[in-house]
Amino acid sequence: MIGDVKYHVIRGEAGSVIRGRQEKGGVVIKKTTSALVIGAYLSEDTNNPIAGEANVVVEQLGDYLIAQGI
Repeated sequence: MIGDVKYHVIRGEAGSVIRGRQEKGGVVIKKTTSALVIGAYLSEDTNNPIAGEANVVVEQLGDYLIAQGI
C-alpha cells in the first residue's frame, strides 16, 4: 500500500527494484544507497506504454543517484 492505494507486486529484483500495478496504473520503486525513488503513473488504457516509460525513468534516475553516492 502506498497512501490509500493498494498495489499488487508484479515483479521485483531483490534489493533493487519493485514494480506494482493497480486497476488504472502502477508504481515503480528503486532503492539507492540512501533513498527510495518512487514513480507512480495512471493510464486508462492497459496497453499504453506509460508503464515502460515509468520503469526506464525511475531506474535511470536511481542509477544516476547510485553513481553519485546518494
